[in-house]
Amino acid sequence: MRLSFKKIRLRYFFFTFYLLIFFTAISQRKNDLVEIKFLPVFENEIVMPGKYYPLSQNDSITIDVLRFYISSLKLIDQNNNCFFDKPTFHLIDIRDTNSFFVRTTATFTHNLEKIEFVLGIDSLTNTNGIGTGDLDPAKGMYWTWQSGYINMKLEANLKSMAGENSSIVFHLGGFLPPFLACQKLIFEFEKNTTSKNNVIVFDIKKYLSAIDLKDQHKVMSPSVKAVDLSKLAAKSFSVK
Repeated sequence: MRLSFKKIRLRYFFFTFYLLIFFTAISQRKNDLVEIKFLPVFENEIVMPGKYYPLSQNDSITIDVLRFYISSLKLIDQNNNCFFDKPTFHLIDIRDTNSFFVRTTATFTHNLEKIEFVLGIDSLTNTNGIGTGDLDPAKGMYWTWQSGYINMKLEANLKSMAGENSSIVFHLGGFLPPFLACQKLIFEFEKNTTSKNNVIVFDIKKYLSAIDLKDQHKVMSPSVKAVDLSKLAAKSFSVK
């Protein structure tokens, strides 16, 4: 049976109308997703690769490489609703500012109260071998199957007023006792913090100022030093 031109137009109108509603709903859902910002800073300034920053009265430093993994992200809102993020591995890289913004698949309507995450990669994931996405070895964050993933990679150049230069190379990782290096962090947000304003900073100056860089300036394998430096790194994170 043939349809009249008027009925065809009417059906086309309703099809287009419902299609518009569908995509609007999807767009709205994406806009409502909770986003966590992980910002590598030097005091209050977002770190720029290659720029010199004053570390002390006599020394300045330039950060050439800084990458670290955030994993097992857990969000809790003010109604005690809990959300576990998937995918659960995010590589933060100062040379990719887009990586600072971790958009979860959570759609909380209430403000966040608490965030939990791991700095690094857990033992089970390391045992499972190489992965994809941010776990792809092409990202430059994988040693070997014996040593697993590098949780944090920091490479810098320290310059003194006397003109002396020294390199700092920290490749921190390890997933087997006694060199389990990943660190669990828990932070609570202020009550007036909205779900659109969740910022966690890693203060590189605070981190490096807590280290005797003359004694510890190169760590490149799982070790006691790698664990100690990882613990100091965890203490250099805070919420804004």
